[in-house]
Amino acid sequence: MKIQELLEDISQQELDQVEQFADQLWAKLGVDVEFTRHFLDRVNDERNGKPITVDELIAMFQKEFKTNGIQISNMRRPEAVLKDLLTNINIPFVLKKTGDQKQLVSKTVMRKRNFMSPDPAYVVKELFEPEQAVNIKWNRTHRYATAMVDPKTRLEINFTGNFDPVSIEFSVNDQYDITGGGNVSAIFATVIESVKQFVQKNPMVKSVYFTAGEQSRAKMYDTLAKRVARQIGWHVVPYDDMVTDEKYRTALSYGDFTFALEKGAAPEHRQAAQKPQHGEFMPIFYVTSFENPELFAVKIKAKNGDVAEQWVMKNVPEYKNEDPFGVFANKTMPRNKKIIDKGQVPNPAKAPAEHPLASALRNKLGA
Repeated sequence: MKIQELLEDISQQELDQVEQFADQLWAKLGVDVEFTRHFLDRVNDERNGKPITVDELIAMFQKEFKTNGIQISNMRRPEAVLKDLLTNINIPFVLKKTGDQKQLVSKTVMRKRNFMSPDPAYVVKELFEPEQAVNIKWNRTHRYATAMVDPKTRLEINFTGNFDPVSIEFSVNDQYDITGGGNVSAIFATVIESVKQFVQKNPMVKSVYFTAGEQSRAKMYDTLAKRVARQIGWHVVPYDDMVTDEKYRTALSYGDFTFALEKGAAPEHRQAAQKPQHGEFMPIFYVTSFENPELFAVKIKAKNGDVAEQWVMKNVPEYKNEDPFGVFANKTMPRNKKIIDKGQVPNPAKAPAEHPLASALRNKLGA
């Protein structure tokens, strides 16, 4: 095996991360996902040709869940195959049932076109397949679009702002939670198609953004942003670049999670941001001391502002003696101040809910 191939091998730790992601997703259907030891051996086999990647495995389990999850969790035959026609990856598996418990045991994996098996295959292609998009109707200015996903589901997409950047808002039946509208794949496919049509009709637009107010929707919106960027030839703007760019200041004040796209291919320093994010999404806060303006700011990912403040005062020595009433976390990066990045607050058993007054003050200050 070549040295390059060895460098691209999936490790046990990486496979464990895939399993953790799949477990969290499929648990909604009462299914526990497991991989055999042979799976790890086969995923790195040179017979796959192009090495199978962690991103491909995670995307495959996500697509299978969206497309075939309910059928798989209720299938009567014990064995079947997960098949991705986009990547030619095939995963033969066994569905074990013990009482109310179900285990999807992935026996092996291989990248092979026209893979044949006597067992039924659950086939997927794109997560949001373009053919699932429904007809879109535009207003005269080509800034507002509507689509009937089905007789009971009305999708609205609104493009507001000047050419740099344009805000994209979408709602289903007047609710801004588009993940709760039933046919999620058709809804997202239609949103993607609307963005494609919008940038074609408005070539002067150089950047767009949309926001997610809740952590539970951030991962899907991240997938949406990267899918849109790929299809229109744009790229995703990394968060650290957004907070230093004045034009995104307003965008970052809406919701906890902001996703921005800019025209053109991603420059080298933005390449990493184009890959799927598989970890848990958390808001980014900058913790500062109002009473000690010379003290550096702490950049930290946390469930909410209260958690960020408490963690910094407990774990950053320079903040341990600060008055709690003078320490504050907001989502806007402070100017002219040194910033220390502390990564992510370790996930506690249960993060305390943020006090309503803290939330209101944070919004008032432009967090």
